[in-house]
Amino acid sequence: MFTQGFTLPMFVVLIGGEVILNGIWFEATESRNKKAQKELEKMKAKDISDKPL
Repeated sequence: MFTQGFTLPMFVVLIGGEVILNGIWFEATESRNKKAQKELEKMKAKDISDKPL
């Protein structure tokens, strides 16, 4: 079905696609972690400001 001429380009496309998808996943994970950290900081700041002296 596949000849030698088509095998190498197919692997290049597969590896390239995997690299792109992993890059998107990594960026999304970093963004989600930053957003969660920012929310925690907001919650801590509000908790500190709401406590009576």
